[in-house]
Amino acid sequence: MKETLFKAYTFVGEVEMWLAKAGVLLFTALIFLSAVSRTAGRPWGWTQDWAIFVFVWCVFFSADVCLRQDKLVTVDIVTIHLSPKINAYLKAFNLLLIVAFLAFLVYYGISLTYTSRFVRFQGLPHFSYSWVAVSLPVGALLMLITSGVKFFAHLKTMSKPEKVGAK
Repeated sequence: MKETLFKAYTFVGEVEMWLAKAGVLLFTALIFLSAVSRTAGRPWGWTQDWAIFVFVWCVFFSADVCLRQDKLVTVDIVTIHLSPKINAYLKAFNLLLIVAFLAFLVYYGISLTYTSRFVRFQGLPHFSYSWVAVSLPVGALLMLITSGVKFFAHLKTMSKPEKVGAK
C-alpha cells in the first residue's frame, strides 16, 4: 500500500512537471502570437485571455514542483545561528502553518469556484471563470499533500536524535 501511494505521488509529480513546462511554452507562444497579430494590424484578443488562463494553472503546478524539490526561496539569516534541535522544531511549526494556510485556500477556493460559475472569463464567451478559479483549490490541494508528506517525513527525522538538524 505504501509503495503504491509513493508511486502515485511520484507520478503526479512527474505530470505536474510536464504540465508546468508545457504551460510555460504555451503561454509564451500565445503572448508571442498576440504580439505578432497586433503588429500585423489584426489583433487576436483571445490569445491574451488564453495565456492568462494557462499562466494561472502553470503558477500552481510550478509552485508544487518547487515545493517538492525544496527549491522555494528561504531566508535563514536568523535560523543558521540556532541549534539543530530548535531549527527542527521551527521547521515543524512552519510546515504546520503552511498546511493550515493551504487547507484554508482549498476550502475558500472551492467556494470561489462555485460562486463564480456563471461569471464569464474576460473576452472568452461561453468560458466560465470557474475554470480559472478552480486552479486555486487544485493547486493548494497538491501543495497540501506535498506539505503533509514533508511534515510527516520531518517528524520521522525528529524522532531520531542523530538525524535532527541534518539535511
